[in-house]
Amino acid sequence: MMINLEARRLVLFVADGLRADALYELDENGNSRAPFIRNIIMHEGSWGISHTRVPTESRPGHVALIAGFYEDVSAVAKGWKENPVEFDSLFNESKYTWSWGSPDILPMFAKGASGDHVYTYSYDAKREDFGAQDATKLDT
Repeated sequence: MMINLEARRLVLFVADGLRADALYELDENGNSRAPFIRNIIMHEGSWGISHTRVPTESRPGHVALIAGFYEDVSAVAKGWKENPVEFDSLFNESKYTWSWGSPDILPMFAKGASGDHVYTYSYDAKREDFGAQDATKLDT
């Protein structure tokens, strides 16, 4: 029996440090700080909240969301540059995947993907300066 899905595509937004309650907070004038995303949450899309697990770093969180398992903590010994165990991800089940983001996260999902359907676009790794005074410089 086929189940009729609401949509044939998934749009996944992942933002490090974004707390779910920030999408519900109102500014001093009573307006949403994220009106577009809040409108999707309230009226159009399906949504969920991901709960973190140690280690609370970007890479293991992305692996948990996209591959469905908590990454082996031994990967920290390799500086999170590669996973010591090969894994499958949601991207292998998709017809196409387009991803934009960090140069230290995107390649690991493209590397493990079967076929030629995962496209990654990231900024130059030299632009990452986590100690900078102005964190907005990391915005892409």
